[in-house]
Amino acid sequence: MTKFLTPLLTVNPGDAAMSDAYADLLRHSMDQHATRPAITFAEESLTYGDLAGRLGGIIGEFERSGVGPGDVVAMYTADKRAILLADLAAMLMGAIALPLNNRFTEPEMQYYMEDAQPALVVTDEAGRDTIQSVADQQPGDVGGLVDVAAVLDAAPARLPEVEIAPGAPAFMLYSSGTTGRPKVLPHPRAVFRLAHDAAVGLRDGCGADLPPTAHVAGAG
Repeated sequence: MTKFLTPLLTVNPGDAAMSDAYADLLRHSMDQHATRPAITFAEESLTYGDLAGRLGGIIGEFERSGVGPGDVVAMYTADKRAILLADLAAMLMGAIALPLNNRFTEPEMQYYMEDAQPALVVTDEAGRDTIQSVADQQPGDVGGLVDVAAVLDAAPARLPEVEIAPGAPAFMLYSSGTTGRPKVLPHPRAVFRLAHDAAVGLRDGCGADLPPTAHVAGAG
């Protein structure tokens, strides 16, 4: 089970350097609290400093695969550690994270790949054949593949400096499709920031309505 040992972000609401972009808040925490525990997985625990280095390495892997700001990075795997790290890395480099249920079948993935046009898909051995088959049948819909091992074993690197507009999408989720074909809903970074602020009490009177993650996590 993945646990956040401390609030993911701890910042002073009056900090003049704080912007409306959630990525800036994450960077602030990693800069100011490098030795504090950030996340623990069953396999390892990371301080904020460890997390910064790991995410810098993953961003390097993504960039070498041709991903840039505004591109979609899809995650089609049951490895929740890889999903979380890839999601945060995509957000910090200005890309758009798209977590997908690892139980989706090939016909379902054909639709998602055609609709989302990801520049990169992070997948594992169980999902590679499905994604490769979709890529072969629908040239141009899948930019590239990266194995979860490249995410989990990325060598630490310095985080790049990226200017990201608060209104730019941080991630996108699809509806369940119970009344038709699944529809995508991009989530701006400023909304992600609002959800964080409400969770840790940085702003009074704020609330957040977060969508269920059963379709992403594969919960039955």
